[in-house]
Amino acid sequence: MRVLKSSFLLIICLSLLSSCDLYNPNDKRSEVGKINNEKTHQETLVDEITANDIDEELTDENNPVTEETSDDGSSNESTTEEVAPNESTTEESDALTADLEAEKEKLQLAKDLNSEGFALYKAAKYEGALAKFEESFKLDDAYFYSHFNYACTLGVLMKEDGATWNEYKDDAIDHLLKAIEADSSLIDKILTDTDLDPIRSEARYLEEILGN
Repeated sequence: MRVLKSSFLLIICLSLLSSCDLYNPNDKRSEVGKINNEKTHQETLVDEITANDIDEELTDENNPVTEETSDDGSSNESTTEEVAPNESTTEESDALTADLEAEKEKLQLAKDLNSEGFALYKAAKYEGALAKFEESFKLDDAYFYSHFNYACTLGVLMKEDGATWNEYKDDAIDHLLKAIEADSSLIDKILTDTDLDPIRSEARYLEEILGN
């Protein structure tokens, strides 16, 4: 009976020992497991470092401030400069705009002077009207109405005082030609306007005005 109990206890102890997985320094299987664990840990560290390096490179690429290393090893920061607008183009555009505005103002003033001259003409103040028409075309030579009105007013003055104003016949024809050059349709009015009767017999009128 005692022998049976001893045998039973021995079987139980052997069973317990076989089920335990204890670390044995001399056990090669345990050593291999340790090496594999260390290797896996090292690979994880490498992956983390590589990922950090990639993040830093991306940050540098997106950073407008770049770092340059000088010959002595020191670091210098250079900031990316924005392209400034072309100053000369802006100045030219501003100058062109200013010129256009000045031309518009000059034309408007020439029109106003012509209107003042016409008002004086209607009031039979012919010399005053002549002076206003002259101011108008001197301010803006391209404003042809003042040239035409100037010639017509000279014609009226010639009718009133030929001795004084007949010497301005060529002057009247010159201004009529400038008016026709700007607006050829004025020729019809020139041919019928009675203010111009004093110059119709002039050779220049016949050749240069009727020739048009």
